[in-house]
Amino acid sequence: MSYATGSLVNLLYSQCANLSPKAGDGATILCWTDRHAATVIKVWQDKRYEYVTVQHDHAKRVDRNYQSEVQSYEYTPDPNGRTETYRRKLTDASHRWEGCYLNDETGRWNKSSGRVKLGVRDEYYDYSF
Repeated sequence: MSYATGSLVNLLYSQCANLSPKAGDGATILCWTDRHAATVIKVWQDKRYEYVTVQHDHAKRVDRNYQSEVQSYEYTPDPNGRTETYRRKLTDASHRWEGCYLNDETGRWNKSSGRVKLGVRDEYYDYSF
């Protein structure tokens, strides 16, 4: 299954898997070309999927490179940060984490867009858009 992204780095990140995430681990939410730092706050599984919920972190830019590709950030947890949930199929050899959401009407998890890389926090803003 392909993943639409405008960034080679994000495409490569989306192919990496962390097979044993735990609460407190870093996470990188992958967008079209941007990336957002987050923290794993919950991990669970059912018969078919393993799930992780991540919460966006505060990312403070600490370099002086202005609108540069080279960006450095300092990360701190944001207890009020937005949360997102991702899942991977337990039988999928690729082990990629894909976005999902809980349908309030059916009580079932549905696939959504987005990917996450677990195990590392990374923030990146693409100034070319």
